[in-house]
Amino acid sequence: MGALHTEGAGPIRPDMPASVRRTVRFVDQHGHESISVGDMADAAHLSVRGLQALLRRHLDLTPLELLRRTRLARVRDDLEHAGPGDTVGAIASVRGFAHLGRFAADYRATYGEKPSATLRRATA
Repeated sequence: MGALHTEGAGPIRPDMPASVRRTVRFVDQHGHESISVGDMADAAHLSVRGLQALLRRHLDLTPLELLRRTRLARVRDDLEHAGPGDTVGAIASVRGFAHLGRFAADYRATYGEKPSATLRRATA
């Protein structure tokens, strides 16, 4: 089997610590929910400080950066495969973004375009 991959974290190699792999899997599975860094640390079987240090060392991310990147990647995928009745707001909300203005700014900074432009391409 190849490396586990999540858009938010990049390739997760089998030689990475199990705690990193557990955290990425947890975020992949629960990122659309209202999860905290404590929830992520519990899933990794670490303290919050231990999780922060581990993710910084192996992914060069904080736990919240991992969560945000994963959510953004899922929204982008959903927008690229959206149907005619789908909206940016509905898709972003389903993926865990409560503040749409902040989401749109993060999306544009990450992907270089507005989420509505991605949606327009998909539904054109």
